[in-house]
Amino acid sequence: HEEGWGNKTDVVLSAVVDVAFPAEKSARELEVKAMKLALQGDLSAAVSLFRKGLGLQPRSSSLHANLGACLLAKREFDSALNSSSQALALLPDWPQGQLLVGRCLFAVERHVEAAAAFARAGGLWLAQGFPQDSQGVEEAALLAGSAAMAALLKRRGGSWRNGSRMHDLSSDTPLLSNASGEAAPPCGS
Repeated sequence: HEEGWGNKTDVVLSAVVDVAFPAEKSARELEVKAMKLALQGDLSAAVSLFRKGLGLQPRSSSLHANLGACLLAKREFDSALNSSSQALALLPDWPQGQLLVGRCLFAVERHVEAAAAFARAGGLWLAQGFPQDSQGVEEAALLAGSAAMAALLKRRGGSWRNGSRMHDLSSDTPLLSNASGEAAPPCGS
C-alpha cells in the first residue's frame, strides 16, 4: 500500500460519482455555499440555498439538518423542527441529529420530548463508542436535565423562560455537518 493511496482512491471515486450523479454534485456545491453564507451571518440566503439543494437531493440528511439548524438560529422554530425531524428520519442513529431535534422541541416548549431526544443523543454517543466526543455526551446530559426541569416547572405553572439562560437554545445551534459529513462551526457565528 502506497502512502496516500486511500486519498487518491477517494478523489477518483468522488470524480466518478460527480460525473455519474450531477444532481448530487450540485446539491453538495449548494450546501457548501450555504454553509459559507451562514457562517457570514446571511441566514436567509443560506436557507434559500439549502432548500435549493434539497430540491436536487431531497434525501440528504445533512441538507435537512443544516437547514433545520439555520431555521432554528432564525427562530423559525416549527420549520426548524420539521426539517430537523426529516434529517433524523433519514439518519435515526445520528447523535447530532437527535440533539438538534431536541433543541427544536425545546424551542417549541415540548420539553418532555426534548428531554427524551437529548437523552437519546447521549445514549447514541455512548452506544456508538464515541469516547473522543465526551463533550457531546456531557452536553446531551445537561440539556436533558434542563428540558426535564422545564417540563416540571411548566407542569407546576411556572415558566422556564423566567429565570434561565438555557431557554434560548437556538443561539448556539451548530451547523451539523458539511457536505463531507464533518462537523461544522455554529450557524451564524
